[in-house]
Amino acid sequence: MKTEIVTKWRFQLLLVVLLGLYAVVPFLEGRWFADLVGTAVTIFAVASVSEKRGLLAVFSLLAVAVIAGTWYAHWFPGYSVALTGHFLGVLFLALVVGAILTHVFRSTHITRETITGAICAYLLIGSMWAHVFSIVENVSPGSFADNSIETNAASGPEPMRDLTDRFTYFSFVTLTTLGYGDVTPLTRPARNLTALEAIFGQLYLAVLIARLVGQSQQDKKRDE
Repeated sequence: MKTEIVTKWRFQLLLVVLLGLYAVVPFLEGRWFADLVGTAVTIFAVASVSEKRGLLAVFSLLAVAVIAGTWYAHWFPGYSVALTGHFLGVLFLALVVGAILTHVFRSTHITRETITGAICAYLLIGSMWAHVFSIVENVSPGSFADNSIETNAASGPEPMRDLTDRFTYFSFVTLTTLGYGDVTPLTRPARNLTALEAIFGQLYLAVLIARLVGQSQQDKKRDE
């Protein structure tokens, strides 16, 4: 019974936790709250794509690695730890987004689950790109300039949580093409990746809307 409830509301539960991560956690003091909610997001993300046992095993192993890396960074911060954590984050989120979108585009009816899944995928894409930008900054410090704070490329990589917070904001600003300009890509790889995310964000919305409109017309014909 509990499994059926989780399966039925899997995307809704994931969306609630994601909204908590983006809308509530920034108002709380301390890294612990963010990592606790981030851990919950990872767990609910696995639950949302756990229809097949084979996939569940793969996602569970990756989720354990992601969670372990997040909390390991609390006690043993460093360059290799941060870089490994961001790489694991990209891999895990890319696979989760792929699984969710596969479910969304294979759906034969537009339901609440379909729409919620598409929203979750969009939010997870923003998080995935945040890890990508964090990798770039870790590998080449000074690839991005943040006009709101003083940066020093010679000081070495920033803590994993600080980078993730900054680039989560930058990622969603880029994904939605708002472009406030307070965080600026300076190097060629950073600029190209930023442009790629902006293009991806627009294509995602265009393809998703086209899919939903087409499916709604099929549903209408079927009902008639």
